[in-house]
Amino acid sequence: PDFADAQDDVALRILATLGSPRDPLYILDKFRRNNQIELMGETARLTIAGRKVDVKTTFIDDMHVHDVAAATASFDRKLLVIHAPNDEIVSFDNAETIYSRATCEKRLVRLSDTATHLLEQGSEDAAFIADQIIANL
Repeated sequence: PDFADAQDDVALRILATLGSPRDPLYILDKFRRNNQIELMGETARLTIAGRKVDVKTTFIDDMHVHDVAAATASFDRKLLVIHAPNDEIVSFDNAETIYSRATCEKRLVRLSDTATHLLEQGSEDAAFIADQIIANL
């Protein structure tokens, strides 16, 4: 997440992350290691959860210019970090890193042990997430 942009919105009271990587480069490196990224001129084809997604290479380039760690540390609103403890796509240690970097009022929320990154288990996880966001406003 780009916390710096979020802070510019004066109405923002809480920022919630859901299954977020600690840094965009974490995911980009994972795509590269697993051969899930193909550069084709000005387009990059990513394989995400078995689906092919085309993005402009400027999107990939943009991942290299943001200092997410510094932005997280300087974020001054409430932060709610929500993550599945057994997430196989973005491991839970990413949530712990985001949480530990933040110096603001914050809360780390673990989803159920059966929750997945894409919340395929049904509406219970989504309802729980909505309740957590509302309760922390």
